[in-house]
Amino acid sequence: MKSLVELHRERISKTCIGSNSTRGNLKEGGLNIIRQNLHRIVKLDDLVRSGSEEKFKSLLDSYTSKLKQKLGNPVKHEHWGLCRKAINLYLRDCYYNKIINEHFKLDKIAAYLETPIDSLAMKSLWKYTTSVKKSTIKRLNKITHQEWQKAATLLSKANGLPYRVDADLEIY
Repeated sequence: MKSLVELHRERISKTCIGSNSTRGNLKEGGLNIIRQNLHRIVKLDDLVRSGSEEKFKSLLDSYTSKLKQKLGNPVKHEHWGLCRKAINLYLRDCYYNKIINEHFKLDKIAAYLETPIDSLAMKSLWKYTTSVKKSTIKRLNKITHQEWQKAATLLSKANGLPYRVDADLEIY
């Protein structure tokens, strides 16, 4: 029998990303692959034990690569941005879930959590950056993603939000 914590993690994995979030960027079955693997790939206890934002980001990069590998070879484009967005949606929802947050003590890493980035987020974050161009999730890579996260931090501060992950509340 699965624990309540595991049941919540599985549910969040299945519900945190919808078909509107992928906007037709995946081949058939891709969304289900993401939903089935988020809670398996993302190790919340490892993230909490990471100890620094740099190690945290390194783990996120590793999880992003693993999730991308699960999708197989992209038909037309890179899936790095979409996979990172899915991971960030999952982490955000885990952080906002009382049972998961308390069990894993996710408050310890709240300052490291990222804003899910897509074209709508880029549009809202545009006025907080001069170093990247508006683009699409298809073109998002590790370097440009970091720049959008800096913009999300600025948006959060400008709106009195506690953390960068909360910028999503202003964006949508």
